[in-house]
Amino acid sequence: MDDATNSRVQVQPPPPKPRRWLRRLAILAVVLLVLVVLSPLALGLPFVRDMVAEEIGEALNREVTIGGASAFWGKGVDLEDIVVKSPEGFAEPLATVRHVHVDVSLLSLLGGGLDASVLVEQPRVAFSKDAQGRSNTDGL
Repeated sequence: MDDATNSRVQVQPPPPKPRRWLRRLAILAVVLLVLVVLSPLALGLPFVRDMVAEEIGEALNREVTIGGASAFWGKGVDLEDIVVKSPEGFAEPLATVRHVHVDVSLLSLLGGGLDASVLVEQPRVAFSKDAQGRSNTDGL
């Protein structure tokens, strides 16, 4: 009878494994949320600011420098000390702007539209021609 009793020993299933995937998914969601919230701050980093200036410069076919940049959700984008250089052979820059502030409605962006306001402070544009009759605006 002892053998019969031993053969009836019930094997219990292993305890359920912890749901690690759920915890990992929650951590990933939190990290992504933090990155999205802090992403506008990246504009203040010199290499990001230089990339923005390079993109603007390519669109204008001119070298562009930006002295400072900042952004945050709901407060817009601020660019400072913007210089659009003239082509080689011209002494002064084509344009300088002390400060630009851009406000964009996030709700309209999410809806596929664009609702923005731009404030430009102290713009200065210098039109000039060289001895050959070329203008510093040629090629814009």
